[in-house]
Amino acid sequence: MSTIKSMRLHIGLFGCTNSGKSSFLNTITNQKVSIVSSKPGTTTDPVEKVMELKPFGPVLFIDTAGFNDQSFLGKKRTEKSKKYFDRSDVAILISDASQWGKEELKLIKIFKEKKIPFCIVFTKNSTIPKDVLQTIEKLKYPYYIHPSIRPNSDFTSSITSMLKKILPKDWFETPKMVADFVNKDDIFILVIPIDKEAPKNRIILPQQQAIRDILDKNGITVVITPEQIQVTLSLLKKDPTLIITDSQAFKQVFSLVPENIPVTGFSILLARMKGDLDEFIKGIDMIPLLEDGDNVLIMEACSHNPVCNDIGREQIPSGIKNHTKKNIHFDVKVGHDFPDSLKKYRLIIHCGACILNRKEVLFRINEAKNNSVLITNYGATLSYIAGDSKRTLRFINGQKKRKKD
Repeated sequence: MSTIKSMRLHIGLFGCTNSGKSSFLNTITNQKVSIVSSKPGTTTDPVEKVMELKPFGPVLFIDTAGFNDQSFLGKKRTEKSKKYFDRSDVAILISDASQWGKEELKLIKIFKEKKIPFCIVFTKNSTIPKDVLQTIEKLKYPYYIHPSIRPNSDFTSSITSMLKKILPKDWFETPKMVADFVNKDDIFILVIPIDKEAPKNRIILPQQQAIRDILDKNGITVVITPEQIQVTLSLLKKDPTLIITDSQAFKQVFSLVPENIPVTGFSILLARMKGDLDEFIKGIDMIPLLEDGDNVLIMEACSHNPVCNDIGREQIPSGIKNHTKKNIHFDVKVGHDFPDSLKKYRLIIHCGACILNRKEVLFRINEAKNNSVLITNYGATLSYIAGDSKRTLRFINGQKKRKKD
């Protein structure tokens, strides 16, 4: 199975129209991925391309539309391209040096404001004017090259060398879902309900990731449905190290698993890997404080056809209403687009975010904090509704304490 997009280094290509972004993408991938034309505005929607790039491993290049297109459609393309700032782990500003100007400086300002590491690539073999060089030197980001846009090892090595200089050192320490908990021959039970929301003939991404993490560390994985918990525990000669369950089955699992056996959820582990679990735990504290008329935002990263008893549209809203006895309004937003304004909401409840990269999840958490809105996720919320959110965190907190000691 190839590395999923959300676990790849996201490299955004930004610049003006006809600056050479598409040529850059075709060159670095050695494929005709994007259409190249002398006509400005050729790239309409952002183009994504996955590849292996040493020493980074799996990466995702994103070719965006030009930021100086002032036509009606151009402005719409630009707005769509801006969404990719919040997903880019690193940005490459691509410029025709002879056309360097205000748009490039605007982009640099955005990179700095959003704390996106960036580098500058000049294309088209144009001579770099002295005033442009002086401007760049003042930026304190002196990582730029002047390549010929054609496939060769020197070009690729120049790009990778540049990226290595600007990426945070801890980026290479890829967070794991559960691997740092696993010792050889530890037993992990994965509880996976097979219901109307379960995809036909496959299991969902977080479940796949957990299985692979455990196998990589020579742990033992036992995959069952909630109805098989008691018989499975009776067959084991020793207690499992951890039971990981789908969030919607918390209540059933809590009732069937003895207190001495740790239980957590896939969504809780995803929050630890992708975002800031501590912030999500703080968000739970808002649930009992909700009042009549309060607005709660349900954020789902992936699109799917809602089914009966859908988690985000039915289980969580009904569970919160039953718990608080309040008339609360729920909005559901789907996909990558995050609302521009969060002022109307008292709480945001996010899905596990298995298809989002860590950068985008942290952006959403930060936006919530900037708007003084607490944020939590499906797993934390459903464990609270099930009556024992502390139990789902006990194992993780114990592991953190063990590492400190």
